[in-house]
Amino acid sequence: MPPGTMPRYPQSLILATALVWSSSCTLEVRRALALLATALVWSSSCTLEVRRALALALGVEWDSVTELQATLHMHLEQTGVDVVTETTLQSVQYLHLEPTEITWASSMSLIEIEELVEYLYLDPTVIDWETLTELIGIGLGQFATELGWDSATTLAAVRGLGLDPTGLDWGSSTGLAAVYAMPLASTAITWTPSTTLVALLGLSLSQAWAFGSSCTLLARLMLNLSPTALAFGSSCTVGWPTLSPATQSYTTAGSHTYNIPRNYRYIQLVGVGGGASGQTGHGGINAAGQGGKGGVWASVVLERGVDIPYSEMTLSITVGDGGAQPANSDHAASNPGAATTITSASAGTLTAAGGTGNNPNNQTGLGPGNHTLDGVTYTGGANTTASGNAVPGNAPGGGGRGGNGGIFGSRTRGGVGAAGAAWARAIQ
Repeated sequence: MPPGTMPRYPQSLILATALVWSSSCTLEVRRALALLATALVWSSSCTLEVRRALALALGVEWDSVTELQATLHMHLEQTGVDVVTETTLQSVQYLHLEPTEITWASSMSLIEIEELVEYLYLDPTVIDWETLTELIGIGLGQFATELGWDSATTLAAVRGLGLDPTGLDWGSSTGLAAVYAMPLASTAITWTPSTTLVALLGLSLSQAWAFGSSCTLLARLMLNLSPTALAFGSSCTVGWPTLSPATQSYTTAGSHTYNIPRNYRYIQLVGVGGGASGQTGHGGINAAGQGGKGGVWASVVLERGVDIPYSEMTLSITVGDGGAQPANSDHAASNPGAATTITSASAGTLTAAGGTGNNPNNQTGLGPGNHTLDGVTYTGGANTTASGNAVPGNAPGGGGRGGNGGIFGSRTRGGVGAAGAAWARAIQ
C-alpha cells in the first residue's frame, strides 16, 4: 500500500495474508477492525483508530512508532508481536493481550482515556520489554505466566492489580501503585536493584521474593507478608520513610499558609493567642494600672489519612495580634488580645484565645507560660519586668504592663499586648 494511504470504513475491515506499509498508515473504522495476517509489517509509523473492536492475530511487526486506539475492545492474539521502537495502546474498556510472545525493543505505553476503565489482561507465555513500560489502569490489571522488564516499569491501578505469574523479573527499578488492592502471589519474583510498592488499602505478598538491592513498601491500612521466602540483598523499608521532624513557626500577626509535607504522617499544631494590653494608670489618686493577661495555649495532633485526607496539602493560620493600647483616661480598661487560629478544610479550626482581663492589683504584664506537646516545649513570652511608660508585653502572647499613676491628671497608658504565635511540626 503506498505512503499516506488512509482507508476509511463505516462498518468493518478484515485483512488477511501479508501486508506491508513502507511509510505511514492511518486506519479509521467505526465498527470493527480484524487483522488476521500471516505477516503484518510497518516500516515507519502506523495509527489505528476504531470505535468498537480491534483484533490482531499471528505475526505483527513495527519498525518505528505505532499508535493503537480502541474505544471498546482490543485483542492481540498472535504468535509473535515485535515492535522495534515505541508503541502506544489506548483503550477505554477492554484490552486483552494473549500472545505466545510479545517483545518491544524500546518503550511501551498502555494508556486509557477514561482510563482503561474496565479491564487489562496480560496472559501470555512470555512478555519482554527491554526498556521502559508504563501500564495505567482505572479498573483491573491482571498479569500471568512470565513477565520480564530490563529497565524501569510503572504499574498503576485504582481498583485492583493482580500479579500471578510463574516468573516475574525486573532488571532495574519498578514502581507499583494501587489504591484498593494489590495481590502479589507468584512463585518467584525478583528485582535486581530498587523497588517501590505503594498501596493505599491492601498489599499481599506470598511465595518467594528476592530483592537484589533496596525495597520500599508503603501501605496505608494493610500490609500482608506471607511468603515462603522473603530475601533482600540490601535494605528494605516498610512503612513511612525515616525523616527528622520538620517544624515551621509563625510569629508575625496576620494570615499565613502552612504547606503540609507529603512524606510525613502526623502534623502537630500549637498556637498561643495575643496578650492583652495593660490598664491605664489613675492620674487623680496616684494608682498604677493593672498589667494585661497573657494569651491562651491550644494544641492538637492531626493524622493524615485519618483526621485529614492525604489530598489536603495546606492549612490556614492566623496569628492573633496583641491588645491595643488603652485610652488615656483614669484606669481605662485594657484591650484583649486576638485569637490565633489554625484551620483545616476537613478537620475544622484550632483556636488559641487571646488574653483578656488584668493581673489583679499588680502592674506586671503576665506571660502565657510555656506549653509542652509530645516532649517538645514551646516557650511563651515572659512577664514584663521593666518599669516606665507603656511597656509592651513580651512575645509571644505576653500581656502589656500597666500604666503609672499620678496626681493632677498626670498618668501613663498601659502597654500593648504582644502578638501570639503558631507552630506546625510534621513527624513520622
